[in-house]
Amino acid sequence: MAVRVGSFIAACALAIVFVPTDLMFAGGGGGGARRAKGLSESAKEEVVKQASAVEDALALAPGDVDKLKQAAQSYLVLDDYPKALPFLERLVAADPSEENVSALAETWIADGQPSRAVEVFRTMIDVDVLGKDARASTPSSSLLRGYLDALGKAGRNGLALDYAKTFAKKGWVDEIDAQLLEARVYSSWKGHGKDAEAAYERVVNENPGDFRGYLAQGVFFRTAGKPDAAENAFRKAKSLAPADTAAVVNQVIAASKSSERL
Repeated sequence: MAVRVGSFIAACALAIVFVPTDLMFAGGGGGGARRAKGLSESAKEEVVKQASAVEDALALAPGDVDKLKQAAQSYLVLDDYPKALPFLERLVAADPSEENVSALAETWIADGQPSRAVEVFRTMIDVDVLGKDARASTPSSSLLRGYLDALGKAGRNGLALDYAKTFAKKGWVDEIDAQLLEARVYSSWKGHGKDAEAAYERVVNENPGDFRGYLAQGVFFRTAGKPDAAENAFRKAKSLAPADTAAVVNQVIAASKSSERL
């Protein structure tokens, strides 16, 4: 699947079911950034100039979070992951937010080093769960999803499945999200397409009133080349989704469809 630089979907309820992508990173303007493939040569030259200017500014303020993000984004737009990675690592050191950590991990994946992504996600989860702060938080669903995705890309699908089955026991995700995580692992595991389809079917059968299962199933059917089945699942998801999540559901569906054209 093509690497994309875009905005995170900020909805916890959809964190598990969001369309699989290889790289997500929030753009300063909220609409994401264009990839090098879609840029003209003059536009690429302009991005390179901007990146150079930001690097010059960082020489005077090496810990400037905004400038570190700008530099990383510039090289991500150009698909230059080796140059983006050092800025992302510095960004995470200065601001270890989930968004920045995820961007670093997904860039390692885009650079062909998923094992490094596993390390990044595991470190973040350890900080959340084992941190010295007595109020250490539970890892978010999207962070857990990213961790399992990275394990899968590193060829450790069996381990990812084992982890998916334990998250609910730990109370980190609810039962539906745990089932969706298992289905997600299967959906990206070569040779396990039938297992994935069965897993999504189990989610919707056991939770017919929850839109998340239908939405995830629709995304799976789109990637599996079953557009009619996907449309049926999407219709059910939209009919069941609460009003305050309708816009995000539509975004997920649109992203699922557009990803096939990338």
